[in-house]
Amino acid sequence: MSPFYSIPACYLNGNLATMLFGDALFYLLALRGERNKKGHLMAETNHSEMMALTGLTRRSLRQLLDEALDFPPPHQLQDLAVSILPHGRTVVLPHYDQLMAAEKVYRKPVTFVTNGWARLLGQPYPGATKKSRFPLTVLNRLLMKPAGRLTSRRELIERTRHPEKDKAPDAGVINEALSHLLALGLVEEAEKDLFRACPEQFNLPAEQIGRKLLIAPGAGPETAAISQTRETDPQRTELALRLARLGNFDLVRHFQEIFHTLPQFQLESDLDLLEYVIHRRRQRPPSQQRWHECVASFERALLKESVIIASPKLKLAFRRQNRHVVELTLPPYNGRALRWAKLVIWYEDGRFAFSGIPSTTAVNVTLLAGSELVWQRTLTYEDHVVRCDLTASARAEPPPVYRLLAETTEPSRHISLEAMLEAQVVRR
Repeated sequence: MSPFYSIPACYLNGNLATMLFGDALFYLLALRGERNKKGHLMAETNHSEMMALTGLTRRSLRQLLDEALDFPPPHQLQDLAVSILPHGRTVVLPHYDQLMAAEKVYRKPVTFVTNGWARLLGQPYPGATKKSRFPLTVLNRLLMKPAGRLTSRRELIERTRHPEKDKAPDAGVINEALSHLLALGLVEEAEKDLFRACPEQFNLPAEQIGRKLLIAPGAGPETAAISQTRETDPQRTELALRLARLGNFDLVRHFQEIFHTLPQFQLESDLDLLEYVIHRRRQRPPSQQRWHECVASFERALLKESVIIASPKLKLAFRRQNRHVVELTLPPYNGRALRWAKLVIWYEDGRFAFSGIPSTTAVNVTLLAGSELVWQRTLTYEDHVVRCDLTASARAEPPPVYRLLAETTEPSRHISLEAMLEAQVVRR
């Protein structure tokens, strides 16, 4: 048998079931097709074999066959209830030669069917319940091109429209299909936004590749990495999965980096904006840098949606007294969410700045929120600027009034402190 089977172009685009039926039909005609006395090409098969090749249900196959029996020539089939196979039938294509002459005909590797790739591409995406015609449609379009020829993303969008519809498919579904095919190794992005098929991948068993990616028939979106993180941090795992699905991210390629990036966000204030950015970019083309580009887009959006607020800066001099008690509060930020808050203290040593000889005087600093100790530290000339994270305590309702206590062992004309609160708030 030839390593290829011929299939008309009309079976390479359209409904998913029709394309799968066409692949199985013309593969069987190439595998065991024989000419009858009238010269018609025929092949024996049964529902079990067709179901195994396509993944379609018996009812769908019966419906497709009934439709094919009513096609006008040269597409018309004949179904004879005569076969040596158990519960088999003989499918006859009376006008095979005319069909091959009338239609554009392409050759597909038989391994596409024998190694289960047709069946695999007929399954839903990871975590989805509905099937999509676009992975098989996009792959067929790429296989139509001569070996090594590149196809642009724009051409794929235009050429994969349904034959019975005028409107081109949404860019998001093509990007999703390309991401799926890239993960399977059936397509490669040779240059930016230029793709080609990798038919040598058909030589590998689809079920084995599918199991590795956990998109084999009946499998869910779980991977070993997801299962492991679910045990260690189930809450962050669920959030990473939710964001990945929101943005149409490939779980195999992007789950780990999404999971490990989440701690850098202040989720109590960032989550709404982060989800907005991810959803807005859900139709971006698949690439290795897609999540990093999404994070960069979030950071740019954050600059537009956030402002820095600060309390007045207070100066504490120890020339005449060795102890200060002051109050610090953030300005009101009604209608905005607090992203972070900090206490910033500057230690100034006039003697060290003038002569390079540091003062031996240290300052003991204590920060209280009501009667609760928030922070405490001893500052010296080495502590030019000190920052203390107050995000957790600053989110209390109502916002706390902080008391800063600064004390030295004795007055010093060289030592002074400056202190203020600052925060970043985001529009809700």
